[in-house]
Amino acid sequence: MENSVFGTNLKIAMQNKDEYHKDNGKNKRTKKYTMEHLAIDTGYSVHTIHGWTKKGGRLPSLIEIKKIADILNVDTAYLLGEQVCQRNASQTICNVTKLNETAAKVLSELDGIEADIMNELLNHENFNRLILFAWDYTHSHNKEVAIINTLDGSKDLPHTKESQREIMKYRATDTFGKILDDIYDAHLQDAINAKFGFILSEMKREIEPFIKYKDVDEARQNLLGLASYWQNEIKKLRLDFPICKLTPEQIIDNFNIIKEFL
Repeated sequence: MENSVFGTNLKIAMQNKDEYHKDNGKNKRTKKYTMEHLAIDTGYSVHTIHGWTKKGGRLPSLIEIKKIADILNVDTAYLLGEQVCQRNASQTICNVTKLNETAAKVLSELDGIEADIMNELLNHENFNRLILFAWDYTHSHNKEVAIINTLDGSKDLPHTKESQREIMKYRATDTFGKILDDIYDAHLQDAINAKFGFILSEMKREIEPFIKYKDVDEARQNLLGLASYWQNEIKKLRLDFPICKLTPEQIIDNFNIIKEFL
Protein backbone atom coordinates (compact mmCIF):
# COMPACT_ATOMS: atom_id res chain seq x y z
CA MET A 1 0.00 0.00 0.00
CA GLU A 2 1.25 3.46 -0.88
CA ASN A 3 1.26 6.39 1.50
CA SER A 4 -0.93 8.30 -0.92
CA VAL A 5 -3.76 5.76 -0.50
CA PHE A 6 -3.56 5.81 3.28
CA GLY A 7 -3.19 9.59 3.37
CA THR A 8 -6.14 10.17 1.05
CA ASN A 9 -8.45 7.81 2.91
CA LEU A 10 -7.32 9.18 6.26
CA LYS A 11 -8.23 12.72 5.19
CA ILE A 12 -11.64 11.60 3.87
CA ALA A 13 -12.36 9.77 7.13
CA MET A 14 -11.39 12.88 9.08
CA GLN A 15 -13.71 15.01 6.93
CA ASN A 16 -16.56 12.61 7.63
CA LYS A 17 -15.91 13.07 11.34
CA ASP A 18 -16.54 16.82 10.98
CA GLU A 19 -19.57 18.03 12.91
CA TYR A 20 -22.40 19.92 11.19
CA HIS A 21 -25.50 21.90 12.09
CA LYS A 22 -28.59 22.89 10.14
CA ASP A 23 -28.82 26.49 8.92
CA ASN A 24 -31.89 27.35 6.81
CA GLY A 25 -32.19 23.70 5.85
CA LYS A 26 -28.55 23.39 4.79
CA ASN A 27 -25.71 21.51 6.47
CA LYS A 28 -23.00 23.84 7.70
CA ARG A 29 -19.79 22.77 9.39
CA THR A 30 -19.76 23.32 13.14
CA LYS A 31 -16.38 21.75 13.80
CA LYS A 32 -13.64 20.61 11.45
CA TYR A 33 -11.80 17.50 12.62
CA THR A 34 -8.10 18.23 12.13
CA MET A 35 -4.81 16.44 12.60
CA GLU A 36 -4.53 18.27 15.90
CA HIS A 37 -7.75 16.59 17.06
CA LEU A 38 -6.55 13.22 15.84
CA ALA A 39 -3.25 13.74 17.66
CA ILE A 40 -5.11 14.38 20.92
CA ASP A 41 -7.41 11.38 20.41
CA THR A 42 -4.62 8.96 19.46
CA GLY A 43 -1.79 10.21 21.64
CA TYR A 44 0.52 10.59 18.63
CA SER A 45 2.09 13.89 17.64
CA VAL A 46 0.83 15.98 14.73
CA HIS A 47 4.30 15.59 13.20
CA THR A 48 4.00 11.80 13.32
CA ILE A 49 0.52 11.79 11.79
CA HIS A 50 1.54 14.25 9.09
CA GLY A 51 4.54 12.04 8.31
CA TRP A 52 2.25 9.06 7.68
CA THR A 53 0.48 11.00 4.92
CA LYS A 54 3.61 12.29 3.16
CA LYS A 55 4.78 10.56 0.03
CA GLY A 56 7.66 8.28 0.89
CA GLY A 57 7.02 8.65 4.60
CA ARG A 58 6.70 5.84 7.13
CA LEU A 59 3.39 4.02 7.22
CA PRO A 60 1.82 3.44 10.62
CA SER A 61 1.85 -0.07 12.03
CA LEU A 62 -1.29 -2.23 11.91
CA ILE A 63 -1.81 -1.55 15.61
CA GLU A 64 -1.62 2.19 14.99
CA ILE A 65 -3.96 1.94 11.99
CA LYS A 66 -6.48 -0.06 14.07
CA LYS A 67 -6.39 2.63 16.75
CA ILE A 68 -6.98 5.38 14.18
CA ALA A 69 -9.76 3.40 12.48
CA ASP A 70 -11.61 2.96 15.78
CA ILE A 71 -11.42 6.69 16.50
CA LEU A 72 -12.59 7.67 13.00
CA ASN A 73 -15.26 4.94 12.99
CA VAL A 74 -14.01 3.26 9.82
CA ASP A 75 -12.60 -0.16 9.00
CA THR A 76 -8.86 -0.68 8.90
CA ALA A 77 -9.38 -2.20 5.43
CA TYR A 78 -10.66 1.18 4.23
CA LEU A 79 -7.60 3.05 5.49
CA LEU A 80 -5.41 0.39 3.89
CA GLY A 81 -7.18 0.83 0.55
CA GLU A 82 -8.51 -2.74 0.57
CA GLN A 83 -12.16 -1.68 0.34
CA VAL A 84 -13.92 1.34 -1.14
CA CYS A 85 -16.53 1.90 1.56
CA GLN A 86 -15.56 3.02 5.03
CA ARG A 87 -17.50 0.18 6.67
CA ASN A 88 -17.65 -3.47 5.62
CA ALA A 89 -21.43 -3.52 6.16
CA SER A 90 -21.81 -0.71 3.66
CA GLN A 91 -19.34 -2.37 1.29
CA THR A 92 -21.39 -5.58 1.35
CA ILE A 93 -24.62 -3.69 0.63
CA CYS A 94 -22.93 -1.82 -2.22
CA ASN A 95 -21.64 -5.07 -3.72
CA VAL A 96 -25.04 -6.76 -3.56
CA THR A 97 -27.37 -3.87 -4.41
CA LYS A 98 -25.18 -1.57 -6.55
CA LEU A 99 -26.14 1.33 -4.27
CA ASN A 100 -23.56 4.00 -3.54
CA GLU A 101 -21.87 4.24 -0.14
CA THR A 102 -24.12 7.01 1.18
CA ALA A 103 -27.28 4.99 0.46
CA ALA A 104 -25.67 1.80 1.78
CA LYS A 105 -24.69 3.55 5.01
CA VAL A 106 -28.32 4.59 5.56
CA LEU A 107 -29.45 0.98 5.15
CA SER A 108 -26.69 -0.44 7.34
CA GLU A 109 -27.69 1.89 10.19
CA LEU A 110 -31.40 1.00 10.11
CA ASP A 111 -32.59 -0.33 13.44
CA GLY A 112 -35.81 -1.32 15.16
CA ILE A 113 -38.95 0.07 13.57
CA GLU A 114 -36.92 1.60 10.72
CA ALA A 115 -35.73 -1.84 9.66
CA ASP A 116 -39.20 -3.32 10.15
CA ILE A 117 -40.95 -0.85 7.84
CA MET A 118 -38.14 -1.05 5.27
CA ASN A 119 -38.56 -4.84 5.20
CA GLU A 120 -42.29 -4.46 4.64
CA LEU A 121 -41.79 -1.91 1.86
CA LEU A 122 -39.15 -3.99 0.08
CA ASN A 123 -41.16 -7.21 0.43
CA HIS A 124 -44.35 -5.72 -1.00
CA GLU A 125 -45.31 -7.16 -4.38
CA ASN A 126 -45.63 -3.68 -5.92
CA PHE A 127 -42.33 -2.27 -4.67
CA ASN A 128 -40.55 -2.82 -8.00
CA ARG A 129 -43.50 -1.17 -9.75
CA LEU A 130 -43.12 1.84 -7.43
CA ILE A 131 -39.42 2.15 -8.23
CA LEU A 132 -40.08 2.06 -11.97
CA PHE A 133 -42.81 4.68 -11.70
CA ALA A 134 -40.53 6.85 -9.56
CA TRP A 135 -37.77 6.53 -12.17
CA ASP A 136 -40.20 7.37 -14.97
CA TYR A 137 -41.33 10.51 -13.18
CA THR A 138 -37.88 11.76 -12.18
CA HIS A 139 -36.55 11.16 -15.71
CA SER A 140 -39.61 12.30 -17.63
CA HIS A 141 -38.22 15.57 -18.95
CA ASN A 142 -38.38 14.50 -22.59
CA LYS A 143 -41.05 11.80 -22.36
CA GLU A 144 -44.66 11.72 -23.40
CA VAL A 145 -47.37 9.73 -21.66
CA ALA A 146 -50.11 8.19 -23.75
CA ILE A 147 -53.60 8.16 -22.22
CA ILE A 148 -55.37 4.98 -23.34
CA ASN A 149 -59.16 5.01 -23.70
CA THR A 150 -60.35 1.83 -22.00
CA LEU A 151 -63.49 1.75 -24.17
CA ASP A 152 -61.96 1.68 -27.64
CA GLY A 153 -58.21 1.38 -26.96
CA SER A 154 -57.43 4.67 -28.64
CA LYS A 155 -54.60 6.84 -27.36
CA ASP A 156 -54.62 10.51 -26.61
CA LEU A 157 -51.76 12.66 -25.43
CA PRO A 158 -52.22 15.35 -22.74
CA HIS A 159 -52.19 18.83 -24.22
CA THR A 160 -49.40 20.17 -22.01
CA LYS A 161 -46.08 18.91 -20.74
CA GLU A 162 -47.15 19.82 -17.20
CA SER A 163 -50.19 17.54 -17.37
CA GLN A 164 -47.97 14.67 -18.55
CA ARG A 165 -45.66 15.32 -15.64
CA GLU A 166 -48.57 15.23 -13.20
CA ILE A 167 -49.77 11.91 -14.61
CA MET A 168 -46.36 10.33 -14.10
CA LYS A 169 -46.14 11.76 -10.60
CA TYR A 170 -49.61 10.45 -9.75
CA ARG A 171 -48.71 6.90 -10.84
CA ALA A 172 -45.80 6.85 -8.39
CA THR A 173 -47.59 8.49 -5.47
CA ASP A 174 -50.75 6.41 -5.97
CA THR A 175 -48.74 3.18 -5.99
CA PHE A 176 -46.88 4.22 -2.85
CA GLY A 177 -50.18 5.09 -1.16
CA LYS A 178 -51.60 1.67 -1.98
CA ILE A 179 -48.50 -0.03 -0.57
CA LEU A 180 -48.87 1.95 2.67
CA ASP A 181 -52.56 1.01 2.84
CA ASP A 182 -51.69 -2.68 2.44
CA ILE A 183 -49.14 -2.46 5.25
CA TYR A 184 -51.68 -0.57 7.38
CA ASP A 185 -54.28 -3.28 6.82
CA ALA A 186 -51.76 -6.00 7.63
CA HIS A 187 -51.21 -4.45 11.06
CA LEU A 188 -54.86 -3.64 11.70
CA GLN A 189 -55.65 -6.82 13.61
CA ASP A 190 -52.53 -6.41 15.76
CA ALA A 191 -53.67 -2.88 16.61
CA ILE A 192 -57.16 -4.09 17.48
CA ASN A 193 -55.79 -6.85 19.71
CA ALA A 194 -53.50 -4.37 21.48
CA LYS A 195 -56.36 -1.94 22.09
CA PHE A 196 -58.62 -4.77 23.23
CA GLY A 197 -56.03 -5.91 25.76
CA PHE A 198 -55.66 -2.33 27.01
CA ILE A 199 -59.44 -1.97 27.49
CA LEU A 200 -59.70 -5.19 29.48
CA SER A 201 -56.73 -4.18 31.62
CA GLU A 202 -58.19 -0.73 32.34
CA MET A 203 -61.60 -2.20 33.14
CA LYS A 204 -60.09 -4.51 35.71
CA ARG A 205 -57.87 -1.77 37.13
CA GLU A 206 -60.76 0.68 37.67
CA ILE A 207 -63.38 -1.74 38.99
CA GLU A 208 -61.44 -4.26 41.10
CA PRO A 209 -60.39 -1.94 43.99
CA PHE A 210 -64.02 -0.94 44.65
CA ILE A 211 -65.84 -4.19 44.02
CA LYS A 212 -65.95 -4.88 47.76
CA TYR A 213 -68.33 -1.92 48.05
CA LYS A 214 -70.74 -3.21 45.40
CA ASP A 215 -73.60 -3.47 47.93
CA VAL A 216 -73.29 0.18 48.94
CA ASP A 217 -75.81 2.14 46.86
CA GLU A 218 -73.60 5.06 45.80
CA ALA A 219 -70.60 2.85 45.14
CA ARG A 220 -72.75 0.37 43.21
CA GLN A 221 -74.03 3.10 40.90
CA ASN A 222 -70.47 4.19 40.17
CA LEU A 223 -69.42 0.59 39.53
CA LEU A 224 -72.37 0.02 37.20
CA GLY A 225 -71.38 3.16 35.30
CA LEU A 226 -67.82 1.90 34.91
CA ALA A 227 -68.99 -1.56 33.84
CA SER A 228 -71.33 -0.04 31.26
CA TYR A 229 -68.64 2.29 29.89
CA TRP A 230 -65.98 -0.39 29.45
CA GLN A 231 -68.52 -2.88 28.11
CA ASN A 232 -69.40 -0.39 25.35
CA GLU A 233 -65.71 0.09 24.56
CA ILE A 234 -65.33 -3.69 24.25
CA LYS A 235 -68.37 -3.89 21.95
CA LYS A 236 -66.71 -1.47 19.53
CA LEU A 237 -63.99 -4.07 18.98
CA ARG A 238 -65.40 -7.47 19.87
CA LEU A 239 -69.16 -7.99 19.89
CA ASP A 240 -68.59 -11.72 20.32
CA PHE A 241 -66.72 -11.33 23.62
CA PRO A 242 -68.74 -13.11 26.38
CA ILE A 243 -68.83 -10.06 28.65
CA CYS A 244 -70.82 -8.20 25.97
CA LYS A 245 -73.77 -10.55 26.56
CA LEU A 246 -74.02 -9.63 30.25
CA THR A 247 -75.76 -6.71 31.89
CA PRO A 248 -73.71 -4.24 33.96
CA GLU A 249 -75.37 -5.72 37.06
CA GLN A 250 -74.23 -9.23 36.14
CA ILE A 251 -70.71 -7.95 35.54
CA ILE A 252 -70.52 -6.30 38.96
CA ASP A 253 -72.16 -9.16 40.87
CA ASN A 254 -69.86 -11.74 39.28
CA PHE A 255 -66.75 -9.61 38.89
CA ASN A 256 -64.50 -11.78 41.07
CA ILE A 257 -65.07 -14.60 38.59
CA ILE A 258 -65.08 -12.45 35.45
CA LYS A 259 -61.82 -10.63 36.31
CA GLU A 260 -59.88 -13.85 35.76
CA PHE A 261 -60.72 -13.58 32.07
CA LEU A 262 -59.87 -9.90 31.74
